[in-house]
Amino acid sequence: MTRRARGPIALLALLAALAAIPVRADGLDGYVEITGSDAKQTTEDPAGPDSEVRTKSFLRRVNLDFIKRLWPNFRIQVGGFWETNDLTTDLGSGDSTTTFERLRPIFIVQWTTPLQTSQAAYSRDERTASPDAGSDTKDVRETYSLSSSWRPEGLPTALVQYVRTNRFGNDRSVLDRTQDLFRLTSEYHPVEPLGLQYYGSYEDDDNRAGRVHSRTLTQGARVTYNDDLWNDRTVVGADYLVNYRKTDVTASGGGEILFPVVPLAGLSSIDDTPGLDPLGPNPALIDGNRTAGAGVNLGLPPPGGDDRPRNLGLDLGSPSEVNTLRVWIDRELPQEIWSTFSWTVYRSEDNRDWTLVGAAAAVLDPFQTFFELRFSAVTSRYLKVVVAPLAPAVPLAQNYPEILVTELEPFASRPASEVDTSLSRTSHILNASARTRILEGHDLFYELSYFLNAATEAPTNWTVSNGVSGSKKFSDVLSGLARFAREDGEESNQKRVQYVYTAALTIVPLEAFRSSVVFSGRDEEIGDLSTDTMSLTILANARVYRGVDVTASAGRFRVTESAGQRIDGTQFNGGVIVTPHPALTFTGNYQARTDELSGGTRPDETQNSHTTDLGLAFRPLATLYLFASYRVDDRPGIDRRTTRGYTASWSPLPAGSVHLFLYYNETDQSDLEGPTRNFSPRLRWDIRRGSYVEVVYQKLTSQILAQKLDNEILSGTLRIAF
Repeated sequence: MTRRARGPIALLALLAALAAIPVRADGLDGYVEITGSDAKQTTEDPAGPDSEVRTKSFLRRVNLDFIKRLWPNFRIQVGGFWETNDLTTDLGSGDSTTTFERLRPIFIVQWTTPLQTSQAAYSRDERTASPDAGSDTKDVRETYSLSSSWRPEGLPTALVQYVRTNRFGNDRSVLDRTQDLFRLTSEYHPVEPLGLQYYGSYEDDDNRAGRVHSRTLTQGARVTYNDDLWNDRTVVGADYLVNYRKTDVTASGGGEILFPVVPLAGLSSIDDTPGLDPLGPNPALIDGNRTAGAGVNLGLPPPGGDDRPRNLGLDLGSPSEVNTLRVWIDRELPQEIWSTFSWTVYRSEDNRDWTLVGAAAAVLDPFQTFFELRFSAVTSRYLKVVVAPLAPAVPLAQNYPEILVTELEPFASRPASEVDTSLSRTSHILNASARTRILEGHDLFYELSYFLNAATEAPTNWTVSNGVSGSKKFSDVLSGLARFAREDGEESNQKRVQYVYTAALTIVPLEAFRSSVVFSGRDEEIGDLSTDTMSLTILANARVYRGVDVTASAGRFRVTESAGQRIDGTQFNGGVIVTPHPALTFTGNYQARTDELSGGTRPDETQNSHTTDLGLAFRPLATLYLFASYRVDDRPGIDRRTTRGYTASWSPLPAGSVHLFLYYNETDQSDLEGPTRNFSPRLRWDIRRGSYVEVVYQKLTSQILAQKLDNEILSGTLRIAF
């Protein structure tokens, strides 16, 4: 028997043995899949010889999942995944073949009652690469886990977990590592407004190949309180988090240690000017959930979708050293997809002005769904990474419309030889606030808040804010609101005083028209430095006619710094959506900004930027979609760039079991030598539910500077589900 056949045969034998056990409820499902593809890439280069690369792939995959419920509260689950892929590459001087094999069995035993759930699990992920010339390489990760949870009503809950992970290769001098993790978490609500949480873990990481052994103890507690007092006249809330972490390191080699940096807040935005604009809050980026999306999609945008870069950021609370980021996503990606992403890192002290740190080297861990980004160490309060979504020019990009970011984690990586034998850190984060109505029957409020961020061997930052806010409805047409606050505190061992003020009037003369005038400002002093910011903005949106919606905003702002530097700016944004017919939609957006820089040591300068974005979508039939776009960008220091795009998709056979789908996309950007064209027809026959035959052809032509790239890919898939 060949080694390649052992994987699926072992899985089938185990499932057959379990299937013989008499039970009251069981189930077996899975699929068998065969995929073949032939890809050819031709490169025409005037500066050198033309080249051609041909790649053939033959993939076989078996997936099985078997569940038996032996008793009402007891069940076992056995599953497995096996695949082998013969990849042949011809560079013109002869071909070479490498066989990639993956075997992933799992076994789970679970006991469940209304009070508790206990589980034992085992999984193994083994990946082997066997080139026809050279020796095999193997990468294995096996995991053993035990867990038990207790959920008594009205009493503290508890979750106890133990996980052992072995990671090794065929050459254990290169890869040989064992990690043991013990974890305890508990939550208790003794009374309705009060919440208590505790978490503790102990991790033993023995990296025998790198000759580094570390032991880490982590303990943390969280107290939350939220309540309404005095007939809902006062709202109070508090959130206190204390965390203790101690790491003991024994190193006799050249390995490294990753120290987590605890972020204060997650931030994100979609923005093509990453050096200028602030990020908005995104708590889901740091909530510890590595499976649920955080609202940021790196997949291929739909026709007419937003293809601007994604900005993923962190507020670290105080200047902290970071040289590694992990960007978690919700799925595994092949190398030909994940390697096309390009990452850059920025830093900031105020979440307004960003400085480029540089490009980050990124690798997607084969056993974990995260990109690990490495870059030069930077010390900053705010940090972000910028990445564009998947481009249509990437072969088979249409198969990945969703690649959701789930978590962003910062680390400080240090050589093990430079780390003290013991390192400990204690951090405290406190947020407390109160808001009370000053006069009964009137929307006039007093606001008090306190923030503290303190950690071992780090500056203590704190802020106390006292403010007054109110709103008033003068009539059915006119309403207003205002807020004034003073903030006192300390940041990076420097005294900080800030005044914040906002006033707004809103006019709604008609149901289809709304307009606001907003005046806001911020006067801030940190140590000997000061920054004053004022802005006046007028916003309006209206439905001028059925199917015609218009939005517009215009504003003037001034930023004055203590060194005498000043920025006087004007910004305008306008947009229109016209739908003359349900099948036809026109969109237009225009942005303009002028910055007048003066004072200080820099010369006076005026910077202008303009962006015009037009789009036309037409769906004459339910099966036919057409889209055209035109974009013009004028930015300081960059030549004017125009981008034209055309997309067409047609499904002439929408009903029945046979489907034909045709897709065409063309993008022409002025700073490139030629357009990028993507033509991809797809034919699919749904044999029955979960079983199908599919044939896909893709022709992709692009031009980068003087090089012309021509890609042709033909693939076919047979999948039988049971």
